[in-house]
Amino acid sequence: MATKRIRLPGPPPTEGSGSTPLTIEFLVEQPFLATREHARFVEFAEACAHYRYIGVCHGRPGVGKTRSAREFSSFPDLGEYAALRPIGGHSVDGTLNNAKGEQSANA
Repeated sequence: MATKRIRLPGPPPTEGSGSTPLTIEFLVEQPFLATREHARFVEFAEACAHYRYIGVCHGRPGVGKTRSAREFSSFPDLGEYAALRPIGGHSVDGTLNNAKGEQSANA
């Protein structure tokens, strides 16, 4: 997967210090390309679902096993979503919420 490098602001390294400027790498999502291997994966996954088998997909790293599985399942990327209501009924300030998300008076 491709990455995008961003240089952090800061003083430039001094000559002879051996240090390099700080950078952060962010993953850049590439468009999905359906290949022959993905078609084989889809056939395998549909057969597993039809016959209720547990399938194991294995192979070299970086060939697209995880990407094919995500594309096949149409599972959305949940990284951008935040919890609408905290789990356990507690709000950020520690007070207890009822089932409708309203704060109770005796908390």
